[in-house]
Amino acid sequence: MKVKSFNYYVVILLFLTFNFTFAQRTISGNVSDEEGVPLPGVNVVIKGTDTGTSTDFDGNYSISVSDSDVITFSYVGFIDQEIEVANAESFDISLEMGSDELEEIVLTGYGSVKKRDLTGAIAQIKTEVIQRANPIQAAASLQGQVAGVLVTRAKGRPGDDLDINIRGLNNFDDEKTRPLVVVDGIMGANINDINPGDIQTIDVLKDASSTAVYGARGANGVIIVTTKKGATGKPSVSYNGYYGIKTKAHIPDMLTSKEFYELYQDEDRYGRGFTAQEMYNVNNGITTDFIDLVTRDAIQQNHNFSVSGGSESTTYNFSAGKQLEEGLVQHADYGRLTLNAGIESSVSDKFKVGFTAYITQNERNWGSTEAVRSALRARPTGTPFFDDIVEPNKRDTNFGPVGDLAFYMGINDSQVINPLVETDPDNFQRQRKSNSMIANAYFEYEIIPGLKFKTSYSAYTDNYREGQYAGTYTKTRKGSRSPVASTAQNKTSNYTVDNTLNYNKEFGKHSIDATALFSVFEEYNESMNIGVEDLPYKSLWHSLGTGATVTSYGSNLNEYSIVSYMGRINYGFDGKYLLTITGRQDGASQLADGNKWAFFPSAAIGWRMSEESFVKGLGVFDNLKLRASYGEVGNNASISPYATQSNIFQTFYDFDGNPSLGYTINSLANQGVVWERSKELNFGLDFSLSGIRLSGTVEYYKRNTEDLILDDKVPNSTGFNNVLDNVGEIENSGIEVSLNSVNVSKGDFKWSSNLTFTANDDKVVKLAGGITEDIGNARFVGESVKAYYTYKFEGIWQLGQEAEAAEFGQVPGQIRIRDLNGDKKINSDDRMIVGKGTPDWTAGLRNQFNYKNWDMSFFVYTRRGQMYSNAFLNGTYGDIASDRYNRSADLDYWTPDNPSNTYYNPVTGPGLNSKNERKGGTSRVGLSYQLADFVRISDITMGYSLPNDILSELGVSRFRFYGQLQNPFIFSDFLSFDPEYNSGGNDDDLPALTVLFGVNINF
Repeated sequence: MKVKSFNYYVVILLFLTFNFTFAQRTISGNVSDEEGVPLPGVNVVIKGTDTGTSTDFDGNYSISVSDSDVITFSYVGFIDQEIEVANAESFDISLEMGSDELEEIVLTGYGSVKKRDLTGAIAQIKTEVIQRANPIQAAASLQGQVAGVLVTRAKGRPGDDLDINIRGLNNFDDEKTRPLVVVDGIMGANINDINPGDIQTIDVLKDASSTAVYGARGANGVIIVTTKKGATGKPSVSYNGYYGIKTKAHIPDMLTSKEFYELYQDEDRYGRGFTAQEMYNVNNGITTDFIDLVTRDAIQQNHNFSVSGGSESTTYNFSAGKQLEEGLVQHADYGRLTLNAGIESSVSDKFKVGFTAYITQNERNWGSTEAVRSALRARPTGTPFFDDIVEPNKRDTNFGPVGDLAFYMGINDSQVINPLVETDPDNFQRQRKSNSMIANAYFEYEIIPGLKFKTSYSAYTDNYREGQYAGTYTKTRKGSRSPVASTAQNKTSNYTVDNTLNYNKEFGKHSIDATALFSVFEEYNESMNIGVEDLPYKSLWHSLGTGATVTSYGSNLNEYSIVSYMGRINYGFDGKYLLTITGRQDGASQLADGNKWAFFPSAAIGWRMSEESFVKGLGVFDNLKLRASYGEVGNNASISPYATQSNIFQTFYDFDGNPSLGYTINSLANQGVVWERSKELNFGLDFSLSGIRLSGTVEYYKRNTEDLILDDKVPNSTGFNNVLDNVGEIENSGIEVSLNSVNVSKGDFKWSSNLTFTANDDKVVKLAGGITEDIGNARFVGESVKAYYTYKFEGIWQLGQEAEAAEFGQVPGQIRIRDLNGDKKINSDDRMIVGKGTPDWTAGLRNQFNYKNWDMSFFVYTRRGQMYSNAFLNGTYGDIASDRYNRSADLDYWTPDNPSNTYYNPVTGPGLNSKNERKGGTSRVGLSYQLADFVRISDITMGYSLPNDILSELGVSRFRFYGQLQNPFIFSDFLSFDPEYNSGGNDDDLPALTVLFGVNINF
């Protein structure tokens, strides 16, 4: 089915959206607390649907309804209320404070339920939590805020995406473990394209019974993003913005020129020596801080304008945003422009239409991919500017110049060039520009009271162009002196057509909410790339035809589609006993005939024990609910569109002594591959205590991902090494805890806290061919998906251990590696599992304080048990036995007078390397694996809201200004810039402390 077949849908829906605004059935009102103070951000949702709105900053709301609807009002820290619409025109609601904040409306995919009626594992965060820390990327707001969700920076550069993982890893490939993102009903969108200021709620579906409604796309969890909607009333205009300065933070100290010289002055031992220019710097106390030279104080700012309102029949919301984040490395930055528009209209009591569109434009500049590494490696005795080189050293053409820069910095070494050359836009540029749009139009009709039909058309498109230019004097081109440039373009577009039928009814003590779905999804990807060498002038990637040599080129096209049927029934009896049954049938084009279709079932039960008389009599619980669920879901990301077919490629054949082009098969077809399937069992407990405002959720889960799609070995007689097949299995199990408390609420002072805790254990259950270990790919049955198989560091050989060290050809001060088999030799047989690249547990703690018009909050995040091969220690700047590069001054290295057990003696070197004992590859590999445990105070915020009398004089409904510190403190023994993402590599930025000031204004 092609996209053009559905063009008539778009025409009809747009026509309905913008023209049928004459009939109406809209109610409005105001929501306040017990003292009459308006409550902004209250969720106002039609029960059993995902249709809803939220109150504005004056507590006003408006929502389109039918007479049979029931409206639910929910707000954090207050008891929910339900109101039957009947013939009413308006409702003014007063919410009572209570501890049942877990009784909110949550989206379940193609519908919504009150949390008290929820049977699956679904967590929700709202706009005030999402915007609390002013994240540039929306995914950052999930870190530590949702139990079971691991959010990690991959790198520190502006614009780098964050890795999101829900309940462990289902696959060895990180790309195949990413959760499905649904934005306003549009599947496959990028959450980081959305301005956090435009988001109303984020719902995270974690267990298989919840994600089963998404069938073959739900194995890695589902993140549902709902953007803000309009409300009836006069236009409400708001501005939210901040301006901040970023400075370097948590950077290891490096050696000064004098310290470096004193450590490496023995030329007979180290061999390189020091030039006359370097000695001039040493003798005159000149130390070059190259990190300081290639970095800057950077700007981070955000501006978001929005206007919403509408008549009783039609509501609208428009917003525009601009974000800019500069990198600390010169010329690195990330900018984003967003435009959001939405309109909903009640055509009559039975008809409703709506349309939303979200447009994003991104631009990202790398600045450099080598500057940080070169700045860390460069000897502090170097001279970056050519004019600072003293005579007669300027006569050495190896030192430069390149403009006003000294290319080799007055050092007798061509390995490291001047880092400032790398940051010069005349020498290096890399840029990526992208444009994306998501759009959704829907039509809803109430057939009979309680029975509604809805059809929606959703589309997503993303286009990007990335170009790179490396000039003559960059590190990668210094040998050939030949500039290179390349460009790559990619276009992705998809559409989804959903047709749903929903029936919601109560019969005495019985309640039923049934949903049926027919859905069609299709995606189209097209890409091309080209690279050239030897450009005659700096035309970047805009005039590649001038390059003398084409070094690379290629193009690609792939398409795939999924057709789905889904049914779900939510049943409740007497408000105590809950049952949810879901089934989804998916057919996907990636698999071969006979295996395209798969059925994914799930079932869940809930028991609201707090409604039982024997629990009520205790007077302990306001809410107590037990849940259990089982479900099966698939992972369509685990297989590419044409993976079950044979691929061909072009090659040369000898034809009568002459080379001739021909084609041959380069992969075996396996049309027996079936869906990769996750089976999950989940147990949950929801509670809130009477008397004290404490509520929470505890979850236990166990998930097995079977029929893992991996390469399997085949006989050599086939002419191939392997074939794609269902041969693996991975297990994840864990515990999740979420606690919410109002610790103090007395007079004008309130203190509340939110705590999340996640512990996950992942292990490999089965590998291809029944083997128990695949050393080449670091896969081991019974071990973590990201197990580290290497040498075990056991400290440093000490004085008094000379005889034992000598058995290994070593001396005190060198690295001691565990001799696993006891043969007095350290070789590949001594490798073992030393740790894993996934955490044992993570936790987040948010505290919020309010006193009169003042507010203050801070957030703490910690991660434990995750190991890295330390990029800083494993890099050349961690090799203190070499005088070629600078090193960290924080290394506690061994000397006879300082018997350290953490780092080796620079005089002896690490040892254990037959080719070069001083470099010590084997030893340093073992040393580099370290636990990256840390505790971070992520942000501290202090704000003040103007009192009502001043607001009245100004003619605004809200005016809050605040200050915030981002990343002020981090505590870790991991020697690196930032242990969260193992920083210290070349293609990286530096961690920052950000100080910002902002305002929230509503008119």
